[in-house]
Amino acid sequence: MDAGTIMQIKPELTRFLHQFDDCFGRVTTRRYLDLYVEGQLSNLPRKSVEPMADAVGEPPRNLQEFLGLFRWDEQAVRDRLQQYVARRHAHPQSVGALD
Repeated sequence: MDAGTIMQIKPELTRFLHQFDDCFGRVTTRRYLDLYVEGQLSNLPRKSVEPMADAVGEPPRNLQEFLGLFRWDEQAVRDRLQQYVARRHAHPQSVGALD
């Protein structure tokens, strides 16, 4: 996915990620979720923290702290995501694939 595509889907992606706002204790922590997800969706050849942070002009340390040190409710994020998928794919013959 290139930067142009990400910019096209950004409003919908932002709406989707806002479902998880209350899983993060601080607004500053929540902001890094957007940056991290955008980095994962980007066409960067390496999806590690440093190239993702560099691509958006953020110090790599900030994304490292988001992933390793900042507090957020991982179980609530997981549960919310499971509920979202269950609502969107509630057909009795739906099949899930985990990668």
